[in-house]
Amino acid sequence: DQTWSLLPLRNELLAGAGHGLFRIRNHQVQLLRDDNSVFLLKSNVFPGRIYIGLTDGLASMIYKNGQWIDEGRIDGINEYINNKIVETKSGNLWLGHYQGVIHINFSGKYSTQPVITKYNKSNGLPDNVDNYVFQVSGRIYFATPKGIFRFEETRQRFLPDSTFGTAFSDGSRGVFNMTQDANGKIWAYSQNKPGFFSLNKEGKYI
Repeated sequence: DQTWSLLPLRNELLAGAGHGLFRIRNHQVQLLRDDNSVFLLKSNVFPGRIYIGLTDGLASMIYKNGQWIDEGRIDGINEYINNKIVETKSGNLWLGHYQGVIHINFSGKYSTQPVITKYNKSNGLPDNVDNYVFQVSGRIYFATPKGIFRFEETRQRFLPDSTFGTAFSDGSRGVFNMTQDANGKIWAYSQNKPGFFSLNKEGKYI
């Protein structure tokens, strides 16, 4: 069986795989959910909660009294969550999928019926596919086939962002699957090769 995502927590490991979500602890394996679990995220806002990106939606579980409790699926989402789930400082979520990106607004309190907004090319994304959500210093960015974008809340539009240089905002190159390491470097895959951005003395990424 293929394993898609690993999430170390306390003294155990969660594994998202094609046949379910598994808990590995003390050399024993326990099945927690039996659906295709593609991506796992630990919430930093709602203690004990994890989100599970599925091939047909989004689910959550919460850890209480030494046990994982299945909270079920979040209503209104049936897309294949094929890449990152990113949590904002307020506990809201951005999801990447095959037809665009999704924003989930919990309004400060977790619910399986939050406010869901789905975005695609009509909202300024250069394409509906290959949009990767990532977070740097609390800011949300979107790596796309035409470079790096940001979301402008007031206009409800995605716009090219030059934080990482004009070469990555002028539409000349695609950027895929960005992530930040423990040293602050931001790794990305672009033009068929990996590379990284780091801050210079002026506080700009190079």
